[in-house]
Amino acid sequence: MLTSQIIKPARTLAKDPEPGTYSNDALLGLLDLVCLDVIDQVKFPFARISTSTTAGQAVYLLPETPIDDGTGCVWLNGALLTKTDIATLQGQQIGYYDSTGQGTPNPDGGGPTANAGSFVPAWTVQPPESFPMPTYSNLRSFAAPWTAGSAGRYAIHGGDLILVPPPNASAQTDGEGNPIPNLVIDMCISDAYVGPYTWNANTTQPRTLKNMGQRIWFPNNFRNVLTWGLVERMLSADDSGSSRALDNAGAQFRNQINLMLFWAKSYRSYDRINMQTNRSRYTGYSWRRNSQYGGGYP
Repeated sequence: MLTSQIIKPARTLAKDPEPGTYSNDALLGLLDLVCLDVIDQVKFPFARISTSTTAGQAVYLLPETPIDDGTGCVWLNGALLTKTDIATLQGQQIGYYDSTGQGTPNPDGGGPTANAGSFVPAWTVQPPESFPMPTYSNLRSFAAPWTAGSAGRYAIHGGDLILVPPPNASAQTDGEGNPIPNLVIDMCISDAYVGPYTWNANTTQPRTLKNMGQRIWFPNNFRNVLTWGLVERMLSADDSGSSRALDNAGAQFRNQINLMLFWAKSYRSYDRINMQTNRSRYTGYSWRRNSQYGGGYP
């Protein structure tokens, strides 16, 4: 949908015909806030961002911090990485406090500065490796501390993405010598509504709505929630407006948020292959216990 498809009906509902109290530029700024609010609450849509890695570098500045709820993916050279965090890498959450690391600290490895290199967390001195890494099991423990030879992991720390271990080679280049993006993130990104782009890991720039003809990357069924969200902000900023109208706009926005939450949950469940088990359809107690087909819960 286009920004004009949100702003024009919002002006009508707020009784602010153009030219009115708010310029279109001001409404574009308010619509940015609405889009961020909707993505934060509904956690939709997912987006894909990519960049090129550098040999030995483990830390990459993210353009925006993704909403990593465990349903997203990070790939490096096509290898699927396991989600983790620094506390888990070091075993803190299980009272382990790893100090088994012996080696040369990597200045771009994401560990602390002034690392002595001895009796430190193993992940902070893990040498770079090639990706995809050879793994002997596709089953990975989310709670296990890092040990040498483990499958590749990623951690989102502040505004950085940390790769463990770091890649030992830079991204390949195309026929014109340009690096091919080989680090790919597929998650809910806060500014995904502005549209797709290739992420530059060294710099970030504000991505906002700029004109009435710009496309908003939401499905069309989000039009109502975005419109009512904009109306609520227009009315809340107008001291001369009716409190009843503001309350109504807020109630409509919250109702639409709930509808979109239900829709997004259904969408994600249909979009994935659900795990199947040998559990019997007949779940009565006697059936599970006595039937040769039930066998209880797997």
